[in-house]
Amino acid sequence: MAPQLKLGLLTPSSNTIMEPQSAAVLAGLDHVSVHFGRFRVTEISMSGDALGQFKFGPQLAAAELLADARMDVIAWGGTSGSWLGRANDEELVRQIEARCGVPSTTSTLALFAAFEALDVQSYGLVTPYLTEIQEPILKNFSAEGYSCTGDRRLEDPGNYSFAEYGEDRIADMVREVAEGNPDAIAIQCTNFNGTRIAPALEEELGIPVLDSVAFTIWHCMKLAGAMRPTSSRSRPPTASRVTCCLVCALKAAVSCARFSSAVSSFGFSFDFAAIACTLGGGGGKVISPSWVTVAPRMTSSSML
Repeated sequence: MAPQLKLGLLTPSSNTIMEPQSAAVLAGLDHVSVHFGRFRVTEISMSGDALGQFKFGPQLAAAELLADARMDVIAWGGTSGSWLGRANDEELVRQIEARCGVPSTTSTLALFAAFEALDVQSYGLVTPYLTEIQEPILKNFSAEGYSCTGDRRLEDPGNYSFAEYGEDRIADMVREVAEGNPDAIAIQCTNFNGTRIAPALEEELGIPVLDSVAFTIWHCMKLAGAMRPTSSRSRPPTASRVTCCLVCALKAAVSCARFSSAVSSFGFSFDFAAIACTLGGGGGKVISPSWVTVAPRMTSSSML
């Protein structure tokens, strides 16, 4: 059976992290597929040429090609909106939705959605970027009401080189900003290898660690209707956990022991009957896996 839910991600041409990590996050979720459209991005700086890479024309052309394959949601899988400003991404989303007729988001808007869902007021920031990029990010996030308690950057213009930094180095940067005791820590770059280390760091530090690839997929799934908020809880799982909750839940052999009501303070539950109907077809008939008796909630151990 062909996938019933198709996620489209616009990808920087020199990005080598987002595709494999998105596939890994969604592995085993047979009714969901992720598809990519590239446009040229090779440098992250404030030079005229680098900023010109993010003109809407190439992104919209790539989005329209993805729309030919009938995506359910199309996202710009890059963080340029964090230094170009929220309004820039909101306009891009508006134009994608107008041209392609499906919901849209960006990695930066997805992070803001995660911050809002988690009631984040203070955050730590980890990136590979130059200071000339990092400073506008801090300023823009401050304008959104978020206070940075600490940040780390690698002073690299990238973009290809971002993927070459090891997970250990990124983890050390996360630990350093955790010393400021923020409400959450953002690993802000979809070509930075934070996806696999985020859950272990959450466990170690006791602070939500939000990886760009993971929370972009989370927001895509949310916009596509694969999860629903509940009124009985006040807080959701961290964005880095949500998608993997779906994956692990459908991998019953390895996941059942990993779900717990001990985190009942989280405010998102997963309606697996609705998900099965949405993703699994069946002529509109609700088909719930026999082993699912409740909408499970997530522990950090249910990550990748």
